[in-house]
Amino acid sequence: MSEELTINYLGGMCTEGKKELAGLSVAIEGTGKSFSPKDMLGLAYGSCLMIMMDKAAEKEGFDITGAKMKVSLEFVMREKPMVGEIRATVLLPREYTDEEIDVLRKGERKCPVRNSIRKDIKKTVTFKTAPN
Repeated sequence: MSEELTINYLGGMCTEGKKELAGLSVAIEGTGKSFSPKDMLGLAYGSCLMIMMDKAAEKEGFDITGAKMKVSLEFVMREKPMVGEIRATVLLPREYTDEEIDVLRKGERKCPVRNSIRKDIKKTVTFKTAPN
């Protein structure tokens, strides 16, 4: 079964997380019954990235309210099972200039959750404009 996490950026440092599982969507309920620890890592990572990118954008006079992020985590077997890669795709609500994307990347690098994850875990973030 394929799993995908979606984080919606609502603005004002607020996010909403969902888990896509075989075509079904489950919103965060706060009970811990719908999300695995792996899911929670992905949601924390994606939410933190979105907030830090928006804070960086705000300093430059724009925002990313309405953006979505798709996050997936890939497990590998090293000395023990662990996350080997985190992939995130940011679906932006409009076209952004190269300079604005650079601002978002700077915000991404300031994310405390991202910076707390081991350096040997590959972290890939791509930016796309969401279809209308």
